[in-house]
Amino acid sequence: MLTVPERIEALREQMQIHGLDAWLVYTADPHLSEYLPEHWSQREYLSGFSGSAAYMAVTQDKASLWTDSRYWVQAEAQLKDSGIALMKMGAQGTPGLEDWVKEQLSAGQAVGVNGLALSVAQALKLEESLGQAELELVVEHELLDAFWEERPALPQAPIYEHDAKYAGLSRQQKITQVREAMRELDSDVHLISALDDIAWILNLRGSDVEYNPVFLSHLILTEGQALLYVDSVKLSETLLQELATDGVELRPYDAVTADLRRLLADEQTTLLVDAARTAWTICEPYTMQAMLALNPSQRL
Repeated sequence: MLTVPERIEALREQMQIHGLDAWLVYTADPHLSEYLPEHWSQREYLSGFSGSAAYMAVTQDKASLWTDSRYWVQAEAQLKDSGIALMKMGAQGTPGLEDWVKEQLSAGQAVGVNGLALSVAQALKLEESLGQAELELVVEHELLDAFWEERPALPQAPIYEHDAKYAGLSRQQKITQVREAMRELDSDVHLISALDDIAWILNLRGSDVEYNPVFLSHLILTEGQALLYVDSVKLSETLLQELATDGVELRPYDAVTADLRRLLADEQTTLLVDAARTAWTICEPYTMQAMLALNPSQRL
């Protein structure tokens, strides 16, 4: 098992291979959840810091981690001898992540980040900020796979029904409400990646994420389809049949990108996404078709 300094060096080797001068790591996953499955604990793996709120940046000669005052004592202890500098967020004189990166790099250099762990809103802001310093943002790589040999698999916890008598409305009624909101916004396709929204709409629960009764999935709604992207082994045969009866079609978890490409092939088709709760890599090809708004389910 690699030590933290060895992991940072392995990351730097991958950065060189891919022509990247800095690498950013956020505490996030493709669903922009507050609590993460172990598979997406990239920042903790790289740094050894186990606090729930932090992000880091690595260049070829420096590495820094930002966290707030709740975690300063913990971070000082866990980062000891790691070669990673603690940046105390909120403390006088501490630069922000973007300012720090711009101080380290020169015009024409490239900054990499896993676009599946970056929201649409974050990406747009970061792209604009880095562009002011003539830095390129690169989002298509996942560098840790090359050396994270013990990386945990995605969770496989069972999914179960949340009875409508407790949910208030059936999943068919909730889907109808969301579709009505889509029509009001003149939206053709609605991508939902926020796990709590999906669990609410479909009256389903799971335990893929600690402290939250949710399950890893995406949901696409159109006027005529409800496509749930999830590992089907998590659902019983009875639940699969009930979903089919209610018009919900199951698709493989990783098929969401290919299906969006098909659904949005016509450039006049609009895509509704919540910029704060949807991953940039999934949406980037459709920025000209995207309508950025709060998920309607948040208002229902």
